[in-house]
Amino acid sequence: MNAVESQDSSVVDGGFVNVPYAASFLGVSRSKLYGMMDDGELTYAKFGRSRRVPRRALLELAQKCLVRGGQVAPAPHGRRGSLSLQQGEPGQGQDQ
Repeated sequence: MNAVESQDSSVVDGGFVNVPYAASFLGVSRSKLYGMMDDGELTYAKFGRSRRVPRRALLELAQKCLVRGGQVAPAPHGRRGSLSLQQGEPGQGQDQ
């Protein structure tokens, strides 16, 4: 087994979830989730016409987007509106 196969098998060890569950877990719309998959930000598998997301891939993405010590994580691929929120944007728990 080569390194890529080993890495792929470790990602799927926790099983798969469907798109609505993955979107809910990340707090994004299904459309946004499909965009993240299409952009390569989120690993997925296709079973026929259905897409499934490895549980571990969801956890790794969420971990990668965490904000620590008051620092804002950069938006993937330099885009705004991805999983990380910029200071002062709605949805950060500030009164609006």
